[in-house]
Amino acid sequence: MKITFRQLNAFLVLAETCNFSRTAERIGLSQPTLSQIIRDLETELGTSLFDRTTRRVELTEAGRTFRKGAVRTFEELEQTFSDVRNLTELREGRLRVAAPPFLAATILPRAVAAFTRLHPGVKVEISDVTNDEMLIRLMDGRVDLCIGTMTPGQTDLRSMPLLSEDMMVFCLKDHPLAAGDATDWREAVRFPCITLVRGSGLRELVEQGFARAGVDFQPQWEVEQITTIFGMLAENLGIAILPRYTILGVHNTHVVALPLGEPHIVRKISCVYPASRSLSPAGYTFIKQLRAVLLRAGVPPDPDLDGDQPG
Repeated sequence: MKITFRQLNAFLVLAETCNFSRTAERIGLSQPTLSQIIRDLETELGTSLFDRTTRRVELTEAGRTFRKGAVRTFEELEQTFSDVRNLTELREGRLRVAAPPFLAATILPRAVAAFTRLHPGVKVEISDVTNDEMLIRLMDGRVDLCIGTMTPGQTDLRSMPLLSEDMMVFCLKDHPLAAGDATDWREAVRFPCITLVRGSGLRELVEQGFARAGVDFQPQWEVEQITTIFGMLAENLGIAILPRYTILGVHNTHVVALPLGEPHIVRKISCVYPASRSLSPAGYTFIKQLRAVLLRAGVPPDPDLDGDQPG
């Protein structure tokens, strides 16, 4: 059965007015067009819905029965349209975001605070998990959006660039490396280094930098979390090589970040969602808040972000 919203609307208004002329005027149709719509509906149902005379229009018994169901259907459709508008206009809804613990502790809270001030009806849920776990949750539908690194060639995912940062040397202000405005990998290897354990994406970048600089790298300390690195830096236990955005997690004013010379090793962070699912309006708006938060914190956006804008 093929009954359209237009037919339902025309039927209900005519059932209310019992007048073809007034109905046509109210819904913005010509009277012949309205008559054809009602005839098509009656043909589809296989029965007359109205008794027509030159003096009046009245519902038949079938018309009265159909009206009861049509009213319910129309009200349900209107409620559905309203629900969709509320989601589109961010008056209500839910957004589930996953990120590794460090990003979840530094960047996400600022973005969530800004987003919820503007859209208090949208509930934001955060999962602070490993990069591998957040991608598992993304693909099985437990989260809508991930903030992290993306392996090249993952065709089942779409990514929107968030930031792209050079690796830098972090140390105390009175450390010998801090005497200059910058340093390089060959100089940095002379000092005890605190790094993440093997298997971490950041650890791989550090090893890649030293290898390309032609020097052997043996870390003094290996830990699981970036926050632990900053705690050890504060006690002058060594230096660390991390992307510049991690300065957002530094609460010790004596820690500084120094540019590293060649080779330039870059850490990219993206907003990732499944290629098979459309990102919601809330998701796109949240990404804009993330970028705004980073700009306010002095972290420039990825230079490639213009190449993949929300549609």
